Amino acid sequence: MRGEVRIRLVRDEEMSVLHARHTGITGTTDVLTFDLRDTPVDHSSPLDADLVLCIDEAARQATLRSISIVHELVLYAVHGILHMLGHDDHDDDAYVAMHDIEDRVLAAAGIGPVFSAPLAKEHEP
Repeated sequence: MRGEVRIRLVRDEEMSVLHARHTGITGTTDVLTFDLRDTPVDHSSPLDADLVLCIDEAARQATLRSISIVHELVLYAVHGILHMLGHDDHDDDAYVAMHDIEDRVLAAAGIGPVFSAPLAKEHEP
């Protein structure tokens, strides 16, 4: 796959504004993906995307999983790119499948599974 993906790191405050503006959902989120291709449904065309990653959310999740914040941010980038390639996570089966692909990509990159990393003992229910 060819193309370009630009990544911007923001804090909760800015992510909350972008999240509300572009999805109508209040509050922060982990990643927003903006597909800038002329025909976004044509997933064979070169990538052209802006990803916005929330560093505050990444820090919270990294703490819960006892992993590096950098690895959590890489997970968010992979997640956004998978959306660009046509994957979705809006129903239970798609959610499981997409996060499995993320962990396989991260394992292949030498990072190891991030999404399925166990919660730190002090954060388990």
